[in-house]
This record gives sequence, C-alpha cells and structure tokens, in this order.
Amino acid sequence: MGKYLSLGLLLLSIVSMIPEARNKESKCKIRTEKEGIIIDCSRLQLENIPNICDHENTTSNLNVTTSETVSPEKIVKLDLSHNVIRSTGNNSFYCLVNLQELNLEGNKIELNLDNYYPGLFLPLVSLVCLNLKNNSQNGTVNDTVFVELINLQNLQIDAPKGIVFGKRFSNLKSLETLNVSGKTGHCDLNQIGHETFENLQHIRVLDLSACNIKYVESGSFGMMDNLTFLSLSFNKELGFQSLQNVTNGLQDTNIKFLHLENIRCLVGPGTELCVPHLAPLANTSLKELNLAGNRLNWMEKSVLSNLPKSLERMSLAHNRLSLGWYSFEYRLLKNLTVFNISFQLNPPSIVDKLTESCNENPDFYRCSAAYFPMLNASEQLDQSLLQDKRNDKTIKKRPKPTITFYIPPKLETVYWTSSRLFGTLGSFGFYPSSLKRIYMQNNIWFNWIGPVHGFENVTDIDLSRNFCDNISTEFLSNFISLKTLNISENFLGRSLSLDYLGKTFRNLKSLETIDLSFNVIEFLHRNMFLNSSKLQRLAVDNNKLF
Repeated sequence: MGKYLSLGLLLLSIVSMIPEARNKESKCKIRTEKEGIIIDCSRLQLENIPNICDHENTTSNLNVTTSETVSPEKIVKLDLSHNVIRSTGNNSFYCLVNLQELNLEGNKIELNLDNYYPGLFLPLVSLVCLNLKNNSQNGTVNDTVFVELINLQNLQIDAPKGIVFGKRFSNLKSLETLNVSGKTGHCDLNQIGHETFENLQHIRVLDLSACNIKYVESGSFGMMDNLTFLSLSFNKELGFQSLQNVTNGLQDTNIKFLHLENIRCLVGPGTELCVPHLAPLANTSLKELNLAGNRLNWMEKSVLSNLPKSLERMSLAHNRLSLGWYSFEYRLLKNLTVFNISFQLNPPSIVDKLTESCNENPDFYRCSAAYFPMLNASEQLDQSLLQDKRNDKTIKKRPKPTITFYIPPKLETVYWTSSRLFGTLGSFGFYPSSLKRIYMQNNIWFNWIGPVHGFENVTDIDLSRNFCDNISTEFLSNFISLKTLNISENFLGRSLSLDYLGKTFRNLKSLETIDLSFNVIEFLHRNMFLNSSKLQRLAVDNNKLF
C-alpha cells in the first residue's frame, strides 16, 4: 500500500509542476538595444493587451523574464502577435510615446468602432510600422482613427470586401507601404475602382497579392504618383482581360517593380500576351516584371520590343512558351540582367487540378494577328536580329559555331531549370558574351558535345540532373572564367574515365568548386584537374570510387 501511495504522490508532484513550467515559458521576452527596449509577447495565448502603462507595475503586468524595471517611455518595439486578443482595450497605448513598431498580427481584433475608436492611436506619435494582419474578415478601416498615426510609414492590415481608404488617409504624408495581401491575412477586395486608393497618393509599395480580385477599373493606380512596387500576384480569377486596365495609368506613376504572377487559374488552355496588355509600360522606368504562372503560350510580335529599355529583371517561369517571332526580340531588352524561364511545360499536380476552385474572367480581347511563322518569304527579317556573321570580327577569330543566339547585351543570369529541355548540346554560341551564371538543372540534355562559344565570362553553371552520359573534351573548353561547376546526378562516369589526358577540364584554370557526385564514377585520371590550381572543393561522394 505504501508503495502505491508513494507512486501516487510522485505523479501528483509531477502534474503539479506542469503549470509552473508552462508559466515559466509563457513570459514576455525583453531585451535592451541601442535604440531602446524591445518586448516580445508573441504566441503566449494572451487574451488581453497587458497593462503596460502602469509605471509601478509594468514589469509584473508584462510578466517578463527579468526583474529589471521597464520604463514604458523607453519601449520602441512591442510584439503581441499570434495571441487571442479580441479588444484593443481602453487607452492601452497612452504611455508609448516612443514606440516605433507595434505588431498585433494573428489575433481576433475585428475592424470596428469598438476596437478602433477616436484617440486610440493619438499617443503613438513615433509609430512608423503597424501590423494588424490576420485579425478581421469583416469591417471597415476608419480613416478618422488611422490619421492619428502622423508618422506612420508601413501599414499591414486586412482588407474586407468593399473596403475604401477614406479621404483622411491623404493626410498621412509619410505612409509609403500598404500591405493587404491575402497570403498573410484576410483580403477580399474583389473589385478595385478609382476610389479604392485615390487617397493614398504617397504610397510607394502596394501589395494586393491573393486578394480575390476579379476586376480592376482602368487607370485605378494612375493617381498614385509615387507608386514604385505593385503586386497583383495570385489573384487567379483576374485573367488577362483586366491586364490592360491594370497597366493603364502606370505611365503616370514611378513604377519600378510589377508582379503579375499567377493571375490565371492553374487549369485551362494556353494564353496569349498581346501588345495592348503591356503597352502603357513603354513609357515607364520599370526595372522588374514578373509574369510567371499564367499558362502563357505565345506573345504577339512587338510585346517584348515595346517593354521599357530600363527593364533589368524578368520572369516568365511556370508557363508553356513555344517558339515564335517574339523569340527574336529578347535581345532588344538592352538592360536585362536576370531572366527566369524555368519550369516550362510543367503542369500542376493532379491534386491541385482537382481541388482548385477558380473561375477566371474570360478573354474577349484578341491579338491583332495570328501566329507569325518563323520564316516568311514575304517579310524581310530585321537585319539587326540576324547579323551577317562574315562581318563579325569577334566570331571570325574562333571556330564558327553552327548557330549563334543573340541575347540582351547585359544579360548575366539565366534560370532555365525543370523545363523538359531535351537533346544534345552541340556546337552553338551566345553573343554578346555577357553571361555569368547559368542554371539549367533537371532537364534532359543527355549529350554534351560543343564546342560552345560566348561562355568566356561564365563563373557559375549548373547542369545537374540532366541524364547526361557523355561529355566531350571540347564542351567546356571556352569556360575560362568558370569558378563553380555542378554536373552532379548524371551518368558521366564512363565518359570521364576515358579522358586519360585530362582534356575535359583543361581550360578551367579559375575553377574553385566542382560537384561530380552521383555520376557512377569508378575511376578518374590523376591529370583530370592538373590545370585547376585554384580548386578548393571537389565533391565525388556517392560514386563507385575505391
């Protein structure tokens, strides 16, 4: 009996310790930085905002992990995110005159007058960042209350259906960033009209991604003179029907970054991009354009040539692009440095297809002409696109490749992964020789012959997972600047074992890292890296070397 009693008392003592251990972990964290005190009360299951402004009991009210006295006037950052707070309380922030960042994300604070009442934010004269995301699926944004945040720069907030940012928002001269993205909160804008953002003239960054937007009135963003970044990505029902309405008016802004990724449903026929869709962008200073994931199959002639010459980065990933006349126009993007064309012809998974609930706007607009043939006897090819190689002194000095691809003159980085590229990499070249980084892994380039030209400045190349079983000793002969080479997960063992003189890598004098893992390699000759004196890392794991 005594034995069982002792066991019971032991279990009781362990159980009684659990709340104490939980309470010990459920304390706010506090740290002092150069700018002031930072308090983290996130993920503590708090139901109310702590009484921070009780000067005598601030430390105990916060239940912080320190016995030091916390002066409310010195608090610069307060994180109350991911709790179960339902109310902003009464004068919860009246002492936080130096607070710069307030995070209330992931609570249950509805957008109504009970929570956002006049005077709530008046004391927060130093606040620059306010995060209220993932709190409310309904309600309105009371401009009378938010205008009290006179120095606010960054507002992250939910956007229920029919929301309008009222006239008093125009008084927030410092407000530069507005994030209502449905990816991190609740957003159900559905429609965007001129009145939606007309009072946000000072906004520079506007994130409207995943907001269930189905219609945009033409010129809705044109009054936002300072707009630099605009994202409408993941509004899958928007379609290209509203694309011209979106871009119309952007020529009157300061737009630099435009993200239009996945504005179509996953499932459907291939789509066309026509000149009028992006025509207003010609008179902008756009630097980045993202059109990934739109089932894009073809572009009308002059779509690319009409893009602004300022464009530096472009993504056409996750599409279905086929060869067309527009393919000759890439080289006209004079300042393009990064181009992403990965994941072509990669359909969504069967689960995504079957579970997607999407009804995109039908495209009533059609391009002005049908497909342009690659060669047409009645039409002269632009001589700037197909230059006479006999007059090209640069090409004269080296063996003439079978074909030369003319690329943007400043293009440095190309992503062309997982695109079902199939066949032999024979003799070809790129002009001009501006490329530095090439990522073409996970394709089916099974035979690397070369020689290839225009790769003299390439420093990084990834050709891993390409099912290649043969690499000629000439393929890499012009990669004289190469520093990182990844050709792992191929079948190059036999081909490399036959290179007794080490010709394959003979010109890679700048090579620092090479990955040959998973290549069924049984033998490598001692001369294989004879000229690679800068080699620092050689990966040959998961082969058959002894």
